[in-house]
Amino acid sequence: MGSLSAFLEDKLFLSPGELIQVLLALLFITNTLHRLIRYHRLSHVPGPFLAGWTGLWEFTHIWRGTYLLKSQALFAKYGPVVRLGPNKIIVSDVDAVYRISNVRSQYRKGSWYPDVGRVTRQGESILTLADPEARRDRKKIIMSGYSGRGVEDQEEGVGRAITAFKDLIERKYLSTAGKFVPLDMDQKAHFLALDAIGEIAYSQSFKSLEEDADTVGLIDLQRKMLTVNKLLGLNTWVYGALRRWPLYYLLPHDVDESGLTVAVGLVKTLLTERANPNAPPKQDMLQSFLSHGLHGFDLQQEIGIQFFAGSDTVASQLRTTFLSLLNNPRIYHLLQSELDTAFAASQISTPTILDSEARALPYLQAVVREGLRLFPSSTVFPFPKVVPPQGDTEDCGGVDEKVEEREVLDDADSAYSMPASSTNSLSASIYQYRTHLGRTYHSEIGQAEHWTPNDEQQLESMDIQ
Repeated sequence: MGSLSAFLEDKLFLSPGELIQVLLALLFITNTLHRLIRYHRLSHVPGPFLAGWTGLWEFTHIWRGTYLLKSQALFAKYGPVVRLGPNKIIVSDVDAVYRISNVRSQYRKGSWYPDVGRVTRQGESILTLADPEARRDRKKIIMSGYSGRGVEDQEEGVGRAITAFKDLIERKYLSTAGKFVPLDMDQKAHFLALDAIGEIAYSQSFKSLEEDADTVGLIDLQRKMLTVNKLLGLNTWVYGALRRWPLYYLLPHDVDESGLTVAVGLVKTLLTERANPNAPPKQDMLQSFLSHGLHGFDLQQEIGIQFFAGSDTVASQLRTTFLSLLNNPRIYHLLQSELDTAFAASQISTPTILDSEARALPYLQAVVREGLRLFPSSTVFPFPKVVPPQGDTEDCGGVDEKVEEREVLDDADSAYSMPASSTNSLSASIYQYRTHLGRTYHSEIGQAEHWTPNDEQQLESMDIQ
């Protein structure tokens, strides 16, 4: 140590303590200059002051679960283009969202998708594929299954899940004049979504409704990991580090019994059962994937992502739409009246309504559309896209916002964060809020009438395809 001190003092005229101070000062100056340059690059885009310097605003509201409502409030305050972070903005104009997200867009997925969207360490799903050509090839393989072509009993499978849901209510949750039996719609909606996915994708129910329990452990897993994943998704380098040696040994293995390993193990179980030569032939979504040449780790990724991207979004939409109906008795009774009239006229099948019959009921369709408009289900993650290297100019509602030309280095650099909820800002009512029984709602919640009566052209223009 003495020789090192002597060397520093002899060659650099600095003691070890002074050298550390100099290095810390250089680090501070470099960091400050980096932040100033980063702040200036998007300084022309309005937004919360701190958002220009730090990602704390986004972090805080994702943690609190208020990201959707607060981002809409920012659109009301600042306009259709808002800065949410040092290198991140969101847009609310639907034409801009279409242009950024369409198949020929020059915007590309950043590292968020392959880092956060994976269920297992290897393989790619349609969510994680960033290369446009590879994504188009994968669509050719999986779209037949998702569209229902070659999938038998798709509607019947959903019907069986709905019937199981009704049976559960009649078996355990009917209240009487002398006894009130509460039903946890939050939980039961997720049971319904999981069982329906099991029916149409794998020809087998997970029996969550039959047993009134999280039989496969996925719901508990989502509750534990969702917020953590959202927050880590703001710092994708964490995921990147975890997928490299030796830290990837910390990621889930199918032999474990907790955490994300529940999903990994379930994927392996489904594939093992399907590979059994004595198993009866099935025409479901999984078989469609196999028949179109999807195998190995890529197949595991596609199955695994269904448990989260499929079940949670459906369950969320059911919960929020039912909540809206229960808080608006007038709308609830109007919908009930339409259903009762259609049933009396034999326009509804039993035990469950058919899709074609549901589409013929205008007020039911209006309620579905209004539920989707007010509480879009795909708002868990920001889903960022990377601005092209040449930069871009957004013309949103007459407001031009220039994103300066620069090289895109990663998903944080010059990323447009585009949650599905941003399209809700098309309606002025989305900016109005009121508090009811401790919960925050949009002021026009439940006003399904503005969807009807409309001709098909008007409905198409109002729909978010």
